[in-house]
Amino acid sequence: MSGGLGEALERVGESLAALGCRCQRLDGHPDLPVPTLLVAAPGDDPARPVLFNLMFMPMEETGLGQVDLLQFYFPVLDGLGEDRRRDVALLLAELDAELPIGQLGLREGEVGLRHMMLLERGQVPSRGLLEEALAVLLKLRELLAGTLRAVAAGDMTVEQARAVLP
Repeated sequence: MSGGLGEALERVGESLAALGCRCQRLDGHPDLPVPTLLVAAPGDDPARPVLFNLMFMPMEETGLGQVDLLQFYFPVLDGLGEDRRRDVALLLAELDAELPIGQLGLREGEVGLRHMMLLERGQVPSRGLLEEALAVLLKLRELLAGTLRAVAAGDMTVEQARAVLP
């Protein structure tokens, strides 16, 4: 990653810190091939912040010379057992088709919400844009998380989940 994107990630972290988030940058971690910002955003319960990560996706080899992609990734559910995987995957596919922004995914027993913010090359989103994006993504995560957990636990069927989700 170029120094420019690393510096841009630092500036994003400064803006998020000004919004009340705690941020920690990780570089060189084997599971994270690019510098990543771990973020703890204030949640409804002050003792339980919402954790997510941000990273600029490597674009050098794509031929897209005018844009950068800033990825937001929110874990929504983890520890999904194989016995409930089919139902959760079915619900995710249906929900994903209806989401106004972001994408839901299932990998190794974890459901995540991912959003890619398209930026002009070398630009950093303003604090206001970060605040708006974070508010929307946190609300979306909140709307989906309880229902996904209920389906994953077997406390709700996919049909019941369809009925309660907006």
